[in-house]
Amino acid sequence: MQINAASIVAAFFEAAVLPEMWPDALQVAADSFDCRGALLTTNNLSPKRITASHHMAEVLGRFHEQGWNERDLRTERAIASPAAGRGVMRDQDILSGEDIEGSDYYRGFARPAGVGYFACALLAGESADFVALSLQRDQRRGFVSDADKSRLEALLPALQRSVWLARTVRERTIEALFDFRGEAGAVMFLLEADGRVMRGEEAAPVLPGLGLRVVHGRLKGSDAGTELALAKALGSAGRGMASEMVTTGAAGRPLAMVSLSPVAGSAHDVLGRGDIVVRVAAIEQGARDSELATRLARLYGLTPAEQRVLLPLICGAETDEIARVSGYTRESVRTWIKSILLKSGHSSRAALVAFARRFESL
Repeated sequence: MQINAASIVAAFFEAAVLPEMWPDALQVAADSFDCRGALLTTNNLSPKRITASHHMAEVLGRFHEQGWNERDLRTERAIASPAAGRGVMRDQDILSGEDIEGSDYYRGFARPAGVGYFACALLAGESADFVALSLQRDQRRGFVSDADKSRLEALLPALQRSVWLARTVRERTIEALFDFRGEAGAVMFLLEADGRVMRGEEAAPVLPGLGLRVVHGRLKGSDAGTELALAKALGSAGRGMASEMVTTGAAGRPLAMVSLSPVAGSAHDVLGRGDIVVRVAAIEQGARDSELATRLARLYGLTPAEQRVLLPLICGAETDEIARVSGYTRESVRTWIKSILLKSGHSSRAALVAFARRFESL
């Protein structure tokens, strides 16, 4: 069989700079080696971290729906093999004939799905976090031959360079988004689609004044309404659509404009973590209120909890609304307000708010 090496390499380098082309590039490789399809995958077999060629998408869906990712003898043995990371591995290189014939994975899934045999090769990384190419062949066409193994091994240096380029392009795209969108003091985050923060968590302390917070490593809204709006915006960005939302504080006062930009292209979760770049920019009045609360907290020696209550308090919010935006119970809010009034020397909320507005102009 003739292998058009130039076509495979060209397709992979095209996908490196145009990530949406990865399914096409993988299909070119699969067709060249007389395989049904191909996968770009990592050691994490979750659906998000595998990119499939066109003919493999439906098979991959069944692979996860039927739970074979938890029972994949072939991948398990390939990862554990001493040969992992060195050249190309095939079924016959990592499993005995008895293993193959006696395996539920081969009988129950691989052969009925038309992916009875495979060849895989490491393209980047190490055992803890790798990127691998996996060619999937119908068992009726037989094992991947020694000749095809040699041909694929000859291609590996070029394919590995293409993945290095893809990762570099991806990182520079994210850097460009951070540099461009992070101007004017905006807070920037890189998130996965579920809201998990991959970059930018050091900015978490300023978020409560902007209507957001980081909880257990995930970006969340400070109240139920903001949380719902953020979930919808994350859903849109996860589907490849840019979106925006406004967070609000006490008395519906706008706090921040939140812009979500998807990291475009297929395979980005294989080539590196992070789906969405988020920009949080304070709206002018919200920024002034947040700065005022910070200044007053320093003046009175308030605790972080008291400062969190102080911001909506000086905006004129009532106890229930302060509880909603701060995340504290009504009883805790009452306790913090009493403490704030005691430390500040004011006899009432109204007196504190009036002083705060005079203090703002100083």
